[in-house]
Amino acid sequence: MRGILVDYARARQTRKRGGETPALTFADGAGTTPAPAVDILDLDAALAELKKLDPGQCRIVELRYFAGLSIAETAEVTGSRKAP
Repeated sequence: MRGILVDYARARQTRKRGGETPALTFADGAGTTPAPAVDILDLDAALAELKKLDPGQCRIVELRYFAGLSIAETAEVTGSRKAP
């Protein structure tokens, strides 16, 4: 998912101002509060730096942010906590 978002952000940057940008919609009003705007390319650069410092922490951010896993699910996937 991270790669898809980064590729999309890069493609948007290369278009001229006012280019055709597809509208993204979410089914069933997936949330009541709009998510804060995030610059995907800045996030990708930050994650690349984090990966150099601590690959495990980078993986946790990817699982939580991009995969949408809960804390418990992330702990299980990373082996930080055993399944009950």
